[in-house]
Amino acid sequence: MVDQTIEAFIKENSLNNLPVVVCGDLNTPLENCVVNQYLKNKHYMSTFNLVNPQQKHFVSHCNHLDQEVGVDFIFLKDSQYLAPPIQDSQSILGITAPHLYPIDSYFFPRDLKVDKWQSMDVPLSDHRPLTTTFTFLNKNNINN
Repeated sequence: MVDQTIEAFIKENSLNNLPVVVCGDLNTPLENCVVNQYLKNKHYMSTFNLVNPQQKHFVSHCNHLDQEVGVDFIFLKDSQYLAPPIQDSQSILGITAPHLYPIDSYFFPRDLKVDKWQSMDVPLSDHRPLTTTFTFLNKNNINN
């Protein structure tokens, strides 16, 4: 179902050469998640893990069983993906299609540790919001 929905949307909207972002609460840890396995097989990458490769584990939710789990994600699929970090946009050569590059990704509030659930005084949600900032690159905004 996920495969048909995403692929149909890409095809119907002629998005084959454009970056695609999929985000949401998957309600299951990454290693047990069917949606994650599909996205991984289709070359989607977690923007949080791309920007924070040293962070092997994160907690974004404490579930009804009182388990601390990471279930919130922003995934990116980009045919022009270049591994972080980009130090100088002028050093990127060969960009022919629009490209999204994650430059920051964090759980709100930023000052809390990401590997343990901590209650927040702000009643926003039972999840910690995940934020990713992208830079948009294409052949028109790269100085060769």
